[in-house]
Amino acid sequence: MLADTAQPVFVLIAYAVMALLVTAVVGVLVRFVAVRVLGDEARARQLSRATVWVLLLVFVLTLIGRLTGDTAAVRLLFALPNVVTAVLLVVLGIAVAPALRSLVHSGLSRVGGGGFADIVAPLTYWLVIGLAVLLAADQLGIETGFVQRLVLIVFGGLMVALALALGLGTRDLIGAIVAGRHVAAIIAVGDIVEVDGRDGTVVALGHASVRLAQDGTEAEVPNTRFLRDTVVIRQRAGTAATQRVPRP
Repeated sequence: MLADTAQPVFVLIAYAVMALLVTAVVGVLVRFVAVRVLGDEARARQLSRATVWVLLLVFVLTLIGRLTGDTAAVRLLFALPNVVTAVLLVVLGIAVAPALRSLVHSGLSRVGGGGFADIVAPLTYWLVIGLAVLLAADQLGIETGFVQRLVLIVFGGLMVALALALGLGTRDLIGAIVAGRHVAAIIAVGDIVEVDGRDGTVVALGHASVRLAQDGTEAEVPNTRFLRDTVVIRQRAGTAATQRVPRP
């Protein structure tokens, strides 16, 4: 009789210890990932704490079920891996959504779509959160197939639109950067040059443009101008020679 009683008690104690260990490990893991993704220790601590409390609640309910013989609570024990996965999916969504929102906003703003960015960035944030919740619900056995596919289609469309906007918006910038190699081969800082009807002294060779100074003012000339137009080098740095460089 004592042996029969001792065995369930031992099992419950072992289960409680295991639950505490799993909760602690998952809490540390969530905090570690959140700090790396968010870069915010305080917010990472909040996410970790929320995860720990959710897991503890699940474990306590399961323990009560084993003590009272409630089969529904016992079945929850076997669903723990799915519950943990669901919690991690939601936490991951909460951690990734702000970073993706900032990325979308900054990307669209750089290509001149500030007003569009103010609409798309928050929409992207909530789509990521919604997708994480739907995936978590799927782990818990809740049918979300249709809504999940709908969210994925909308999210995919937004990402394609963002990629096209960034591609079109940075086309000229990429061309200017590539042209920079040719520019660096024909002129140097200190040269006095004329290009595109503008002349001045080269004061800096940038990745995408050349800075010319004249009469106390400075102007940025895109590197692509040095490919499309004839460049007149009126004076090399330290010399008095004049050289005309035709278009390549």
